[in-house]
Amino acid sequence: MTKDELKDYRKILEKEYSEKDLEIETTLSYISIGALGFFITINDKFLKIQDAKFALILVLSLTLIFVSFVLILIRKSKTIRHDFDMITMIDKMEPDSESQDKELLNLWDQGHKTLTQLRTYTYISLAVGIGLQIIFLLLNIK
Repeated sequence: MTKDELKDYRKILEKEYSEKDLEIETTLSYISIGALGFFITINDKFLKIQDAKFALILVLSLTLIFVSFVLILIRKSKTIRHDFDMITMIDKMEPDSESQDKELLNLWDQGHKTLTQLRTYTYISLAVGIGLQIIFLLLNIK
């Protein structure tokens, strides 16, 4: 491929990556808020929470689901900040500067690692929260 073809292909991949990343964030937001509402409703309608056994599991579960939503919001904020930092750096860059190219790559890599960690924590928090909620329900359904 020529350099221009590679640049065009890279732009297409970047756009697809950004769209998929946004779609995952949106889906996680819906799942976390939906799970929180769903489990609160289920517990309220089918269980007497005051009489429920292992109430700590319920509290921990709902807390973890809420934490997953907060992590999503933090990640969205960090994504915007990271994108802004990258744009600012690109605006200041001089053409064909290897050292600035390396700086830009390092900035991208640092941001990507942070965002990946936040998403991993979100997955873990959501999965454990939902898992604990299921355990709580199974322990208390009569």
